[in-house]
Amino acid sequence: MADSGNVTLYGIMDASIDVTDNGDTATAQGVRTHKVSSNSSRLGFKGTEDLGNGLNAVWQIETAIAADGGANQSATATTGQLNNRNTFIGLSSKTAVP
Repeated sequence: MADSGNVTLYGIMDASIDVTDNGDTATAQGVRTHKVSSNSSRLGFKGTEDLGNGLNAVWQIETAIAADGGANQSATATTGQLNNRNTFIGLSSKTAVP
């Protein structure tokens, strides 16, 4: 059974409320819009597993968080997909592997 002590949960919620103005000079104020932006907000899990002889398995799975509930999610993020950000699995060694 895997030891859960080598798993790290991390994340950041960097939300903002943005006001934009289309700069329409035909009207006195133009058209203003408001939106909530997620600004690369994310939630992730990462960990390592000792494989012996100085070799470790490393992994990370990261997903975007939409601060507005998903309405303004970025075009690069796929709705409902857990691994839509920096996700990988690999090997790590502190010594040279022959």
